[in-house]
Amino acid sequence: MKMKQWSKRAAAWFLAISLCFTSFGVSGEAVQAAADADNGEENVTLRGPAIDAEGGKIVWDCVYFGNYWQSRYIPQPENQPVQGEDDVVHEDSDGTKYLVREDKTCYKYEPIKWRVLSVSEDGREAFLMADKNLDAQHYHASYSDTVTWEDSDVRAWMNEDFLDTAFSAREKEGIIRTEIENKKSPEYVKGENEEDEAHTTDSVYLPSREEITSRTYGFTDDTGVTETRKSENTDFAGNGGTIKTDNPSADYWLRTMGTQGRVSHVDYLDGKIPTENLNALLGAVNDISRIRPALHLDLTKTDLWSYAGKVKQDKTEIAPLVPTQKPETEQGVTMAPGQAYPQNPVVNGNDLKKNTWDCIYFGKYYDTKITPSALAAADEHGTVKEDEKKESYLIRHEQGYFQYEPIKWRVLSVSEDGRDAFVIADKVIDVAAYYHDNGVEITWEKSDIRAWLNEEFLTMAFTAEEQAAVKMTDVTTADNQWSGEPGGNDTKDKIYLPSIEEVLNTAYGFSSDAAEGDTRKITVTDFTGKGGTPYKPADGFMSYWLRSPGTAKGCPAQVGHWGEGEILTEPSMMLEKAASYLGIRPVMHVDLTDTALWTYAGQVTPEGIVIPKKEETDTTKQPGKPTTDTDLTPAPSTQKPDTQIKKPGKPKIKKLVNKKGKKVTVTLSGKVSGATGYQVVYAAKSSMKGQKKKTFKGTSVTVKGLKKKKTYYFRVRAYTKKNGKTVYGSWGNKKSIKIKK
Repeated sequence: MKMKQWSKRAAAWFLAISLCFTSFGVSGEAVQAAADADNGEENVTLRGPAIDAEGGKIVWDCVYFGNYWQSRYIPQPENQPVQGEDDVVHEDSDGTKYLVREDKTCYKYEPIKWRVLSVSEDGREAFLMADKNLDAQHYHASYSDTVTWEDSDVRAWMNEDFLDTAFSAREKEGIIRTEIENKKSPEYVKGENEEDEAHTTDSVYLPSREEITSRTYGFTDDTGVTETRKSENTDFAGNGGTIKTDNPSADYWLRTMGTQGRVSHVDYLDGKIPTENLNALLGAVNDISRIRPALHLDLTKTDLWSYAGKVKQDKTEIAPLVPTQKPETEQGVTMAPGQAYPQNPVVNGNDLKKNTWDCIYFGKYYDTKITPSALAAADEHGTVKEDEKKESYLIRHEQGYFQYEPIKWRVLSVSEDGRDAFVIADKVIDVAAYYHDNGVEITWEKSDIRAWLNEEFLTMAFTAEEQAAVKMTDVTTADNQWSGEPGGNDTKDKIYLPSIEEVLNTAYGFSSDAAEGDTRKITVTDFTGKGGTPYKPADGFMSYWLRSPGTAKGCPAQVGHWGEGEILTEPSMMLEKAASYLGIRPVMHVDLTDTALWTYAGQVTPEGIVIPKKEETDTTKQPGKPTTDTDLTPAPSTQKPDTQIKKPGKPKIKKLVNKKGKKVTVTLSGKVSGATGYQVVYAAKSSMKGQKKKTFKGTSVTVKGLKKKKTYYFRVRAYTKKNGKTVYGSWGNKKSIKIKK
């Protein structure tokens, strides 16, 4: 079957409903797959990797682009291969193109399926990786301990033979030649091999270790066991591919080099990138492994590619539905007039400040401080009254009067069927102690805060109908990932605190860096800022509890003080302990099927900028269908800024100098305007786990107590102090240096 013929048939699969999972990538002014107007089909908008909130599986959008030898094929009897026809391309009676191998097996030339790893902000470019291994090749045909990706045989083969075989001249025009970084594997950088390789410009290339461990692209951010990296062979690749190897494994090459001619790969058994020792990398470069190529595609050339449904990390495929098939959610969820349906977060892998969350109003709680028309009597302290508009408010003689008003929630994920939303409060809504006794080794299961959320708060904030819509959830609280401090037993809760893992989840719109908190920092309500339920003034404090344990007993994890948004787990970093009062930012699962119980509340950015819905809402939208930039009209922010102090800019590390005595001097390229001082963090891991901190003034600082022969990573941020408050800027560039003296 020829590509043009196949594309016409594939067009009949286009889905009338687009993505319904949490997006890792941003589509911006989304480019859509071409539709067959004769069939009345709607277009499909591509987005980056997603997560199935109920199944917990990463989901990738897929496209068909180009063709290659893949499935085993049996030609018509009259076209059976004969002696001397090996490695010759044939065409069967029905036009099917196939390749004959030396052993007379035949392989069909058919569309290549690619996973969408990211979509550019303007929606014009997609970063793709093959859904399966397509071939088998030497990295380099002869052993060399100095070979790099730049001069490897596999690079030449991919950008010449593979490119010519897989893509037509028109399709090649849709491939964006890309400048790529070529870093060495960090475990094996020694001596003269310390420097990274030169950048190269390629049409098609192997993924790197950095790319295949990127959460933005849908993978785990470590080199350990994971389904997200496992790949299968096509029939052609499994039977040796071009090189005809007898090895049936589905290991595939990465372009990342180690030392002495060793190259990184992904293990077919468990998706692990072996790093334990040199032998764990595929020995010498003349070994054979599979090819799972990557490329950048110009999505504006919609006649060259077609939508191919979705695939989960466990290889489960979600094919495009025939447009006449109506989603089950159409019967289960009925939209009220003027309603818009919430979508999953839109995540920008390059700039987290451009992330957006859809929001809903659901339930009510004490929020804005007001001045009622009549002051309360002395005996009315702590009671709830109604104003002339029949709006309820709480009376606090010490703190003031607080309006009882809708709670705004950010949507972290929407289930595939559109019935369930996992949400987190848009602001810190109250303050409370985690547990009344600091000396007790307490976990989430036995905490006072859990009981309060599921009893008092639940009944105060929600009507009986709303309480029924809050789903009972099986909650697992993991052990602390850095210290192993136990998280305790699983629980069943309607409302609960987020965990460390949840507020590190990029699928939910958060940064995966525990020390970078722009996506986690939020403001407090008026009620919380004046003391909340326990009458403890918060004084602008924006720390809030997590249900996860910290690194020491009696110290639950927190999201950072003064709005930094970083995750705090160590006692020396925390401002408060279990018996002290910190903010509450709850999470829960809401049943969306009764749309009379909730209201769409527009979108919000990490900086608190509100993007409300349009005046006229398209009520024909289906649940789970992502909202594009054209569905929402930006408006000036109606929220209060996080702080009145202007956030300082990013400092840049100019150089690192290793001085005698295992010291490193960090020098900045210059002062940051408005900065009071700077904070440097450093660690022996690129992930910055186990980092240490030091504050300094001026444009340089010397760090002591480092270990010889280790590589350390450094980064710096500026801070501004005013009126007793400290506001930190974003982290600047990261630099590393090996300690030699």
